[in-house]
Amino acid sequence: MKNILSFILVLIFVFTAVPGVLADEGAIVTGVSLVKVGEYEVPAEPAVEQARNHWEELMYAVGSGIEYLDDGYYSVPGPGADVNRIGLFTEEGEQLIPFETALIKRLNSRYLTVYYATEKTENRQEALLYATDSSSWIMQGHPREGDTLYKGYIRFYDLELKRFVGDLIASEMYSSSGRLLVLKGKGIEEPGIYDENGVKVSDNKWETGNGFLLKPQKELYDEELNLRYTSDTSLQKFTSGSGYILKSVKDGGYRIIDIDGNAAFEEEYKSVYEEQAGYFSALAMDGSYVLLSAEKGVLATGKERFTCLNDGYWYGKDENGYIFIGPDGIIAENLKNRPESCLQAYEEQADGKEYTLVLNTGEWALQAGRAISMGPGLLRETTHTKNGDHHILYDVFTGETLLEGDYEKVYFVGRLIWLQNGTTCEVYRVQYQYR
Repeated sequence: MKNILSFILVLIFVFTAVPGVLADEGAIVTGVSLVKVGEYEVPAEPAVEQARNHWEELMYAVGSGIEYLDDGYYSVPGPGADVNRIGLFTEEGEQLIPFETALIKRLNSRYLTVYYATEKTENRQEALLYATDSSSWIMQGHPREGDTLYKGYIRFYDLELKRFVGDLIASEMYSSSGRLLVLKGKGIEEPGIYDENGVKVSDNKWETGNGFLLKPQKELYDEELNLRYTSDTSLQKFTSGSGYILKSVKDGGYRIIDIDGNAAFEEEYKSVYEEQAGYFSALAMDGSYVLLSAEKGVLATGKERFTCLNDGYWYGKDENGYIFIGPDGIIAENLKNRPESCLQAYEEQADGKEYTLVLNTGEWALQAGRAISMGPGLLRETTHTKNGDHHILYDVFTGETLLEGDYEKVYFVGRLIWLQNGTTCEVYRVQYQYR
């Protein structure tokens, strides 16, 4: 534990010495850069478990089990083989939850669901968690025959207040509107709506959306439980990061409305699939697929459903090929290759070579084919040499090379990149610019 804390202090010093490296996620990315955190020596041989520098060693370990939970939070396994050995760390190295949980997952931008295993069971109906024979990591979902099953319970961690939500305990039946939590189902002594302090504020078990609660299927309430809108037709939730909802219309379609019933568009739609950052993927009444902007209307029309790559960036397809759309409209169309999650569009050009589109200029100026995604706007191209692997990290927005060199190992978790040669490891942090 002493070594763990020592390394965390190093991280805190390094990150606080680099001003402005932390930024809120959820906005539209417009630029990317790398900030070097420092260089560290990797232990040549594993130390004994009781004294090893656990956090540091995990950074360089393939399959270490570190998971990124967005916004600079990391789920990190602690030492030992106990089922409850996961802790929560910030990117600066602060430990928010000790190594005492079985699993940590995102619920929404404010809350984490924190799972605790209690005892093994052979009854699938009462199992909350499970582990497979091929992995020691604990999972939640649908176990298969032969998996190890565990009973357990769930708590909620508030990232805004940096604390658990009182003594609130849930089963698998829960949801959140953002600030409020709705608990129901088995294992709940008092189903209802709870606030951030774990205080029950209502006996109702309404559905939740982003910033609203829906009393099936006609009334919309805000997070102060004020009635904001009553519909004369049924209301339906859909995947919406901004809190929109669907109001059914008589001809079998839907109108997109906000919590007060205001329509986002005059048109009605046969289906609305998702909304992120003010952009909507929908099926028009005429059967065409459309990508909509709350500010600019229709940005693109295609033959297939438009898919979100990252907030503000989407792709679709028509009879001429793939369409790549950005925050202000179509970036490129008639593409043979589907745009990648790192916002890379790559195509063969007249010289027979593949080039990547530079987003800020709209030119096919970056000579790189399909590469490895390192997050939005950042891609990695690797070539094998006699002396090892040569890695190049490109900025898709500018086309510039951010980092280049020969490295034996490259690890990428969340917004941290580790590049290792021998026992020396360089650590970089990915820094984004937003609009």
